[in-house]
Amino acid sequence: DEKILVVSFLYPKEYYEKLLEDLERILAREYRDTPHAKEDWKTRMKVIRLYPGHLKPNDLYNRIEWELDSAELYGDPYTCVVIDGIHNVYLQFPQIEDYSLFWPQLNNSLRSRSIMTITTHTTLSVRRAIEGGAADPSPPIDDNRSEPLRHALVQKTDFQFEVDPVPADEYPENEYLSSLFAIRTMSAIGQPIPTGHVLWDRENLKLMDPPPKK
Repeated sequence: DEKILVVSFLYPKEYYEKLLEDLERILAREYRDTPHAKEDWKTRMKVIRLYPGHLKPNDLYNRIEWELDSAELYGDPYTCVVIDGIHNVYLQFPQIEDYSLFWPQLNNSLRSRSIMTITTHTTLSVRRAIEGGAADPSPPIDDNRSEPLRHALVQKTDFQFEVDPVPADEYPENEYLSSLFAIRTMSAIGQPIPTGHVLWDRENLKLMDPPPKK
């Protein structure tokens, strides 16, 4: 039984509800012969949708804390917090961007709870920023919009994944190229880091091994 709190700088509530329905449908199809599977995969979700503007750091921090504390006091705590689209803090939430202690405080608070935290950040390629040359179009790693991500990474992040579009010349015969992304494991605490990548089909929500190159 999972209970998820989504803090969204990116999408409305309906987006996550549709995504959850799609995932539950895929799980039901793949594990239809598993006894009590539907009950075992029960997932509840609440979305805190944030709109661009002058949202104060203490208001957002308290809103998240009160939601987590309330669930714990009712004996039904959240098992996961998803902070989605933290790149949008840059420019769209100026008061949060200007308050440099917000992300360390929030991450430290979440670390103190028995809860999984997932943070997403797009428009930044850490691997390319490190390995790429002068012609690399990726934003530099010290750009302001990467600051929330860097705060999350130094908080003993267990796993770090990078999701990149598949280069057009890598699988030229793939008709689903526009929906395919390469997922690489950048770090994993206490575990070996696999080489290479797997492919993620975002339209069908499936992971697959990359086909052999010709």
